[in-house]
Amino acid sequence: MQEMKVIIALDGSERKYIGRNKRGEEKSLKAKLVEDVLLCFFENDLNGIQSQSKEKNSWFSLSDQAKKYISIHARCFAIDELYEKMDWCESTEWMYMKLKCYQRRLPQPYKLIDLPPPRTKIPLNGAYLCLTNNINDQFDAVHYVPLYFLEKWKKAGVREFSQAMIKAERNVNEWVEIDAGSFKATINNVQHHESFPISHRIQQYGEFSCVFNSLANALNYINDFDARNKILENLQASMNYEEFNHLAKTRKAFAAYLMNFEVKGYEIQMIRHFDILSDKSMWPTLCILQGTDNGINHAVTVVENYIFDSNNHTAILLSKENLDLCCQSELVSEVHFQKVHMAYRFVKHNAPCQYYLRSSMKYNYALSAIVQCFSYLEATEVVESIQRLDLNTIVNCDIIGIVRNLLNRKPHGYQPKSLKCYDELLVRASECYPIIALMCVQNSFQYSILCMVNGLIFNGRDSSTLPITVENMIGSIVGDGFSDDDLLSINLVKGYVFYKGSSINSVSNVMKKKIRY
Repeated sequence: MQEMKVIIALDGSERKYIGRNKRGEEKSLKAKLVEDVLLCFFENDLNGIQSQSKEKNSWFSLSDQAKKYISIHARCFAIDELYEKMDWCESTEWMYMKLKCYQRRLPQPYKLIDLPPPRTKIPLNGAYLCLTNNINDQFDAVHYVPLYFLEKWKKAGVREFSQAMIKAERNVNEWVEIDAGSFKATINNVQHHESFPISHRIQQYGEFSCVFNSLANALNYINDFDARNKILENLQASMNYEEFNHLAKTRKAFAAYLMNFEVKGYEIQMIRHFDILSDKSMWPTLCILQGTDNGINHAVTVVENYIFDSNNHTAILLSKENLDLCCQSELVSEVHFQKVHMAYRFVKHNAPCQYYLRSSMKYNYALSAIVQCFSYLEATEVVESIQRLDLNTIVNCDIIGIVRNLLNRKPHGYQPKSLKCYDELLVRASECYPIIALMCVQNSFQYSILCMVNGLIFNGRDSSTLPITVENMIGSIVGDGFSDDDLLSINLVKGYVFYKGSSINSVSNVMKKKIRY
């Protein structure tokens, strides 16, 4: 088909298109076929045809790209074998692809074909594409993928298609994974609470960066800004296979490589069978989602009870319903979440306290607790020094380290001693030496800084002091959400007892005598 024109009814209620080939043969075409199929990727051609509708018998010459696309479409629907494969290709999403050629090495240039040639006429420069979801079963694969399917894939995402083809060309005659990286033109329709973490960066239209973008948003939430920046620095490289293929075979593996070698302090755990709804963690877990259509083209990162989907302005609650939404797209809404295809968990060891305190409110409580504790001890100079700290400058910083250094310097002169375990904390808490400790409730994501001295707890939430009991500690950490019926236990993350002057030496001598006896 070389030319096309449109005929519109006088009242504008109906229109039909007419196409004409080189031989001058004309064919009537339905508007839905032209607008939704043949020219859906060619807006300029469609606008050109419609703009000439007022001129009688005015034909519009189609662009070379549009003519090629229409020709491939017609060929696919005219040949039964191609039509059946096209239906198979579009019936599911695909995990792996392979570029198969008739030689050991890919000829340059090569020509993609989509029908098996006779053995006597195998093209020396020919190659064909294969798709599968099971690389161990050659019969469960589409061989000779129709060119029309590849052309639709290319038009839907030029950059992502080209990157997939580059990977296949670099690994000719081998199965390669199709990287996750889908985007959405619209934001997911989910409820956002004002207290939910805000996304640091939204995935841009046409950008296939959900692996890196979602991970960066999760790292921003846990206050690891160095790791976040390292991931964002490599976001563009992650969308170019040629830039990272010497380090990793897939986009998710490239993210794991950066977290392992370019970012300090993380243990990388690869999880093949990950139960995303039950195996929750306070550390980021990058997940490649698999939908009921077998698609693995989208990634999210989960932390605590949150999903960081790069298509949303804030995190969303971790639930089956929201995972379903993450697996859907503008074109396909009936897809649901099936499982996690692959996951990487990034666990931070010996992290400073800002990685645990993930809201400014927690810092406010911490400063208040420290002030309450030293006010109780009538240490006026310490209280004034603490009150001079600007909350805005210490939020997302190591508040225990800042206060420890402040107390250790003149004129205060406190000597900090690290607490080894929760049992030691209980012993020291009954003494007259102040304790500042980061505590958590086991099997939860509740962390708080508490102060203790003379058997009393200061939590900064209110002005009252509480005797040291397990129930009061848990209530001080959890807040209003605590119930006495909850069977919870406490862990010490890190903490210090502060001795004044030479008192630390006398305490050490007492401990040595106890050990000796």
